[in-house]
Amino acid sequence: MNLSKSTVSLALAGKYGPSEETIAKIMLYAHEHNYDFSKIRKNKLRTSSKIAILAYKDAFGQHFWSKVYMGIEQSMSENLCKAEIIIYDIPDFDDVIEDLRQKKFLGVVSVDYNNPYEDKDLLEGLNMPVVVIDPRKFVGGLYNQIFPSNFHSGAQCAEYFIRRGHRKLAFFGDISYGFGLKERYLGFLQGAEKYGLGREVVSITEKGEEECEYICCRKRFEEVFSRQDHPTALMCANDVIAYYAYDFLKKMGKRIPQDVSVIAFDNREKSEYVMPKLSSYNVDCLGMGKKAIEIILHQRDEPEANKEIVQLYSRLVERESVCDGPYARAK
Repeated sequence: MNLSKSTVSLALAGKYGPSEETIAKIMLYAHEHNYDFSKIRKNKLRTSSKIAILAYKDAFGQHFWSKVYMGIEQSMSENLCKAEIIIYDIPDFDDVIEDLRQKKFLGVVSVDYNNPYEDKDLLEGLNMPVVVIDPRKFVGGLYNQIFPSNFHSGAQCAEYFIRRGHRKLAFFGDISYGFGLKERYLGFLQGAEKYGLGREVVSITEKGEEECEYICCRKRFEEVFSRQDHPTALMCANDVIAYYAYDFLKKMGKRIPQDVSVIAFDNREKSEYVMPKLSSYNVDCLGMGKKAIEIILHQRDEPEANKEIVQLYSRLVERESVCDGPYARAK
């Protein structure tokens, strides 16, 4: 029928959402295939259609999370769900969780999740479906989780550089800022290790004091790229960090990509307009937001369904910031 599971579930449960025409088609198909309507639980008709969006501080002021929320909003609109956005800071985290327990939500989507505790996770105690999207720290919680393909893309980036003839590689970004950035770094090391170059990667991962909170030490960066045998390929943990790297390199008289090829993550609009245009991995932020709502709707209808750990593929958008390295013709 080419319809999503959530649309079919809504129609069979008599909920608002699908059009009358779609409901009629689903019901006809169900009758023709001897669907057992006794499976539908009456209490589902009284289930809340409101989903809590739990966001840390200024998450939606960031490009990445604003795009994730666009995906959440699109999916909720399609399924006639409502959102209640709950912004929290570390000091009031416990009160926010207690408030969630008291309210009847369809489920909770947590963005930029920053658990203040090392030994417990209060989200586990909520009696409703919970989806955490790309948390700052590693979480082993008993709930659904959605990630970009950080490790895989980092490894793919290293392999891409090596296939283009680069052997001296570097990574730039404060990996203490978030679990996703650290995964990209570890993937990059793994990709280089596949070709016996893991130990040759120059890691610029020290925390700096720049205006951007996840930028690394500029002094260390300039020290690395002032060497005569400096790296010819640089992976930046995200686009914002790459913009800093562009500025640092240009002030040092280094040409991009002739002297240093650069690849980053997030594929911001600005990356199309910087000079040269930045090659960057396109993280499926919209897809992560939509998938979160899909999971909650599915687990509302199937409470015993297994929790899901989902990873969405990130695609490299090639532009002008990479050229062949000195070993491009080596056999």
